[in-house]
Amino acid sequence: MQTPASLGRAVHAFAILYRPLADRPVQPTAEWQAAFAGHRAWLETLHGARRLVLAGPLEAAGGDAPQSGLVVVLARDQADAAAVARLDPLVSERRRHVVVQPWTITYAHSGLANQLVLIADEQEK
Repeated sequence: MQTPASLGRAVHAFAILYRPLADRPVQPTAEWQAAFAGHRAWLETLHGARRLVLAGPLEAAGGDAPQSGLVVVLARDQADAAAVARLDPLVSERRRHVVVQPWTITYAHSGLANQLVLIADEQEK
């Protein structure tokens, strides 16, 4: 098992934790389907820019629709990660509140650690 640090490289990863707004729960409506389509397009943009590490909903209790989610991105610093988060339609349309926190990759599969180091190197060029 390796980490970016064990490979001699710091990788600046940030967790974007999505929280529901009390007055905007996910609903099975066309409006929410369109909102999630915009969210997926934003994720695809991050993926194309090689900034997306992982993303997905956090399971809700009792089998309810997920109301929270997690996205991990590569960014220069916390301000950059927050700016990235504000570009997500779920955030810009005030459907979700986000908290952006630095994420230290302590353990990772060696292949993932190597890929993160390569991507971080590319972004600095």
